[in-house]
Amino acid sequence: MIRRILLSPAQLVILLAVPTILSCAPATRFPCYIDVPVFGPTGDTLSHEYEIVAARWYEGHNPPIIREANLLTSNTADRMEARGTRLYFTESARARAVQLVLRKRRDKKDRFSGVLELAACGGRASLQVGQRFQGDDVFATRVYGRLVGCKLGEDWWLRAMPMFGGYMDASVYEGKIRASDGSFSLIAGLRGERHIFVIGKGRDPVKAVGINVIVGGRPIEVGNIDISGSCPTNGN
Repeated sequence: MIRRILLSPAQLVILLAVPTILSCAPATRFPCYIDVPVFGPTGDTLSHEYEIVAARWYEGHNPPIIREANLLTSNTADRMEARGTRLYFTESARARAVQLVLRKRRDKKDRFSGVLELAACGGRASLQVGQRFQGDDVFATRVYGRLVGCKLGEDWWLRAMPMFGGYMDASVYEGKIRASDGSFSLIAGLRGERHIFVIGKGRDPVKAVGINVIVGGRPIEVGNIDISGSCPTNGN
């Protein structure tokens, strides 16, 4: 036998509103959020493997101060909430830096931390799990190669930086380009991770390439980098 359940108009309104209330709860309590995608040492996406389990205030003194309280579990006005790798926070937290602790979903002991600034509502700040975080010994690594395809001069330059993360680290490196033969050398990579190498002339970038700066301190030879399709019009 099938019984018919009759609801009053007021009960029907409440029933229909419940899914909406549940789905919007974080956004209602926390008007701001930031997405924190996670990438591996060679740039592969790992966001689905990690979740944020702690957030603590990071204050940029020398040495920096990391506050004890976990903002995800505190009962203060600064309380935050995390869902996977998205962090919800209040307007009062904007322009402040936090240290996040992320945990691998399938291995509760596998954790790493990163620091980022809550610059804007609805923003994004990536983190990269370098090989150092995976238990490998990491040393500064020399990367060398040769630029071909353009006429070079003394005003050409080379800089490298982590492709993801690295917001609070001194992680920008500068190399030397020899104008006579295009050879270059650069010391980079203290964590074992993918870097962006930017080649430029004067005040303008010419070309950017991705290079894995890996562990062990062994020199990495990248061979010839052809920049012929990007030569500046005043010197090719």
